[in-house]
Parts: sequence; structure tokens; C-alpha cells
Amino acid sequence: KANSFVQQNKKKMTKIIRRFQNFFHMLIKSGLRKALLYIFYRVRNEICRIDLMLKGVRVGNDNFYYGRVEAIFHNGGRISIGDKNNFGRFVLLKVGPKGEIVVGNNCTLSRLCFLQSSSRIVIEDGAQVAAFVHIIDANHDISERYDLNVREIDKIKDFKTSPVIIGRNAWVGSSSVILAGVTIGEGAVVGAGSVVTRDIPPYSIAVGVPCKVIKMRK
Repeated sequence: KANSFVQQNKKKMTKIIRRFQNFFHMLIKSGLRKALLYIFYRVRNEICRIDLMLKGVRVGNDNFYYGRVEAIFHNGGRISIGDKNNFGRFVLLKVGPKGEIVVGNNCTLSRLCFLQSSSRIVIEDGAQVAAFVHIIDANHDISERYDLNVREIDKIKDFKTSPVIIGRNAWVGSSSVILAGVTIGEGAVVGAGSVVTRDIPPYSIAVGVPCKVIKMRK
């Protein structure tokens, strides 16, 4: 009798579980999953936007954040973000006392991008910056301190600074490094892993270490 009672209950529980499964599958198919994801992304976006604003970043509208964007102000500086941009996870924006970072509209900064400004970095409208890209507009002035060990580099207080501009609709490939004073022209493409030390002409394709133009876009 006990065994028959257990078997009957198991059958009932199995039927109930299947009914719940079918019910949830029906809800998912009817768009509940999309609705929940939409709510999740909207809430996450709002949290990221408010977090940036509380830190002093000027933030536009309709930006999409795949994760938190870290903004660091070192004794001043300015950061402004336009509209309809996409930010990957763990993007870091850092400015010094006189530094400024400007992100235009419809740009993409993919995951783990690092922008550090002591002068000015401008990402113009429509520019695409792939993952792991570093953009730095300053260098230590070591020309007169050859006597210092590299471990003492922080003792050098003077920096050589020069603005960096990523032109409209330009594309910077993954793991590239953009150094001070560089302008990447409109529509130019920088290949992955490049180190850019000089200007890249508009609508050109450049790759390598150091980065050189290999051809023009047709």
C-alpha cells in the first residue's frame, strides 16, 4: 500500500511539474523573456548612466552599456559622452587635471578599452574602437633624465602631451595602441595589434609596429 501511494503521488507531482514547465514555455514563447530582458537592460543602463553622472561625467541620451564604465578624475579634468554610443564591459576613462575625453555620437568602445588623457582625446561621431585598445595622449619626458632607473620613472613630473583624435567613422582594431599627438583620419582603418605613432590619412588602411599605411580604401 505504501509503495502504491508513493507511486501515485510521484505521478501527480510529475504531471504538476510538466504543467508548470509547459506554462513557462508558453510564457517565454509569448514574449515574456524578451520583456524581462528589455527591463533588465533598461535598468542596467540607467544604473550605469547615473553612476557616471554622479562621478561628474556629462552623459548624453540612449547610450547602451554592456557593463560598468569606470571614470576616474585625477585632480580635475573633464569627460563628456554624446548620444547613442555602445560601451563594452570594463571600459576605463581616466583624466588628469588638464585632461579631457570627448566621445561623440554613435561610437563604440568595446570591452577593456583604456583611455587616459592629460591633454585631450576626441572620439568623433561613428568611430569604432575594438577591444583592448589603449589611447594615451601623454608621455614621460625622459630626454633630460637619462640617469634615472626605469623604476624611478614616477619621479619625472614633466609630461609631453599632445591631443589624440579618432576621426569620424574610423575603425581601430583590437589591441592597438594610439600614442600622443596622433590623428586618425575620417574613415581610416587601423589593423589589430598596431602601435600608432604618426597620423593616419583619411580612408587609408594602416597596420604594424610602428603603424604604416599599406593601401587606400576604395
